[in-house]
Amino acid sequence: FISKENLDLKKVKSCNTGNFPSKIEKEWDEGRKSHVIISPNSKRKEIEIKNSNYLSYCFDSFSNMPGILVTMGVSFGESDKHIVDAIIYNDNLKNVYLGWQKEDDRSRINDIFPTDNDNKYHLYPTKDIFKPTQPTN
Repeated sequence: FISKENLDLKKVKSCNTGNFPSKIEKEWDEGRKSHVIISPNSKRKEIEIKNSNYLSYCFDSFSNMPGILVTMGVSFGESDKHIVDAIIYNDNLKNVYLGWQKEDDRSRINDIFPTDNDNKYHLYPTKDIFKPTQPTN
């Protein structure tokens, strides 16, 4: 739960000593609402991120994370351009697995992420990823 007051964000998290739902309810009772950036425009999202120390820290960490990244449920549409750029320009990532649900998504993601000789980007279907499998005997 993240709430925004003016340009300050407050993060409420779960801990062993408190009940998370009651903490959220207390925030709501005090007039705070959760902060989620919803915009069809990537530039607007970038402005919100830059205006928040917390979100800037999180996005900078994401933009420089090393190793392997697995995505699921990200459309990589126009409103996600800042995420696409962060992934493409992050030289610390060795492998990126990009999930897609519909064929249109697969085609768009395949067009967005550059194909290179080191096979950094891997596309995989997510449609049935949580579908139970039948036991084999």
